[in-house]
Amino acid sequence: MNEVRQPSSSQSGGRKPTKAQLEKEKKQQEAEEAKKRDLKSLYKQLAKVLHPDLETDPVRKLQKEEWMKRLTTAHASGDLRELLSIEMEWLGVEASNLASATDEKLKVYCTVLKEQIAEIKMQMRFLMDQPQYAVLHRFANGLMGYVPNPAYIKADLRDELSRHQGMLSVLQNGGAERAKMINRWADDHSRTMREDAFSF
Repeated sequence: MNEVRQPSSSQSGGRKPTKAQLEKEKKQQEAEEAKKRDLKSLYKQLAKVLHPDLETDPVRKLQKEEWMKRLTTAHASGDLRELLSIEMEWLGVEASNLASATDEKLKVYCTVLKEQIAEIKMQMRFLMDQPQYAVLHRFANGLMGYVPNPAYIKADLRDELSRHQGMLSVLQNGGAERAKMINRWADDHSRTMREDAFSF
């Protein structure tokens, strides 16, 4: 099916695109074309090299059986990304194959890996919404929504504990310091109540 190409941002302004813009557009086009590789031909290619019946080594045979199961499932569901992942794994195991991989293949692998990284980052952003992590909500940054480094949380909790222990010590010792602290708390409470009353 022929797609109607929209004019790029560099073409729509009437100005001649810069070398950097042309290079960026070229890379985007190459990535799109590479991702449109025929799924059927990739499946056939991998099925040839990964077929367990052609393997004599028992350990490698088991590995290829697992790959073939995944390969068949990915082909049936039209999952190009999974096919490419299997191919990457195979290339990684076979160092000689990785060395002979074409630039086009390597670009496809990089594109797939970038997409997977983006998906993982998105999943991490929504981890806090999972019920099992609800206990972490009290540590989350109210504005940004992320949980800060546990070391910072620990330091803040220690500071807070130290402050409360200091106040407890003053209250237990009595005297003028205790009276001063209680008066300050009463003043703070009174001021907060007045501010709340004016805010309505």
